[in-house]
Formats: sequence, C-alpha cells, structure tokens
Amino acid sequence: MECNGHNEYVEEIEFQNNYFECIICFDKFCGQKCIKLKNCGHIYCKNCISEYITIKIKEDNVTGITCPDLSCNLDITINEVKRLCPESFSQYEKALLRVSLNSMKDIIFCPRMSCQCPSVKTYDDTLGICSKCDYTFCTYCYKVYHGVEPCAMSSDSRLKLIEEYKNGSKRERKQLEAKYGRKQIQRVAEEYLTQEYIKTNTKSCPNCGTIAEKNGGCNKMTCNYCQASFCWLCGEHINTQNPYDHFLSGNTNCYRQLFEQEENI
Repeated sequence: MECNGHNEYVEEIEFQNNYFECIICFDKFCGQKCIKLKNCGHIYCKNCISEYITIKIKEDNVTGITCPDLSCNLDITINEVKRLCPESFSQYEKALLRVSLNSMKDIIFCPRMSCQCPSVKTYDDTLGICSKCDYTFCTYCYKVYHGVEPCAMSSDSRLKLIEEYKNGSKRERKQLEAKYGRKQIQRVAEEYLTQEYIKTNTKSCPNCGTIAEKNGGCNKMTCNYCQASFCWLCGEHINTQNPYDHFLSGNTNCYRQLFEQEENI
C-alpha cells in the first residue's frame, strides 16, 4: 500500500513538472495548470475543462458529464467536478437531485417558478398541495386546481389522447394512466364525445338561436321554441309558405337533398 502511494506521488510530481497540450484550446500548459481525467486519461487545462463542466451544470445536463473528447464517452467523476468547479458544485448536486426525482413517477414539482418544491403524488389523485408554499394545483396540467373539471385541452389534444388510449397496448395504456390518471382519461373522453355529439347532431335556430337536435328524419327542421322552419344542411331560415319548396328549388345548394346526409353536400 505504501509503495503504491509513493508511486502515485512520484507520478503526480512528474505530471506537474511536464508540459501538455490541452485538447480543447490546443495551448501548452505546465502540469500544475492541467488535469488528467481519472477514467480516460485525457489531459486538459483546468480553465477549459472547468468552463466545459460549468456550461453543462447551467444547462442542467448533469447526468453523466462525459469527457469532451469526441471519441471518448467516459464520465468525469463527481470528485473531479467538485475539485474543478467548487462554486457550482451545490448547483450540480441540486440538478442531480432534480434529475433523479424527475425519473420517479410518483414525484411531482410545485408549478410555481419561485418554489419548485418536490412532493409525492398519490396514484390517480388530481389534487396536488405543495408542502412548502401550500399552493394547490392539478397534478396533470399543473395549473391551479380545478376540481372534477377536466384539464383544459384543445380538441386535437383530446382526440389524440383518446386515440392513443383506445388503440394502445396494455402497457401503453398503463403508461397513459400513470401520466394522466384513469379518471382523467374517462372525463376527457366523455366531454370530447359530448362536444362531438353536440357539434354533429345539434344546430342553432337561425330565427331565435335555440339549440335544435336532429336524431333522424329529413333536413327540414322546425324549432320547438319559435316554430320557425329552417334547413339543417345550410342553416337558412325558410320563410316560404311550403318549407319543402327549399329542397325543390334549383336555385339552392340543397336542391333534392331533403334526405341527404350533410357530408354529401
């Protein structure tokens, strides 16, 4: 053991007294101003390698900071990071902790930028309460808590989620449930299908604005509120004595379309 320690000491003295070319800046420096990375043996000037590590830390790219040499994929050790960047090391440790917590499915962060405190998420629970600032938020959209109301999503986002869940494998569904919660997916699907039904099967009366539903029959509609007649296809208010004339006139796009579906017009 003493022999090994002596050999390391001699090697360190020789390293400090020699000159080396930094792989980053290509300038030559004495060994006292350089470092030889433990895992790979590549040599850099301390200024260049410190700046390289500091940039990685600022970018939160701290999971395995590798040697800058393009042909090398070996990690710079934690002790080397601490020795080269002592002022940024606490930030480095916090970033490592944040990355570790982000990889844990049951950990969520307070969405307030001034807080960002981590807490444990209860499975399928939409309510998150920050243990530090008491902010209550939705654990799915990270906006202020909105109770049983589904998260605000665009129609495209809702349809994408529904299609992914409907067509996904058992494993993919489990992942979606872990991300959004089963109850949340059910609520989104129900609300989307309700909106689609209203969009497809109801229209406003052009005379009074009352919503009318079409569940079959022809395209001549009668408003239950004001008794006005209108065309389901074009939405025009029909004022003629015989409302069916609208579908017999060659001057309209609805000519002979009394029983046609809307997509065919």
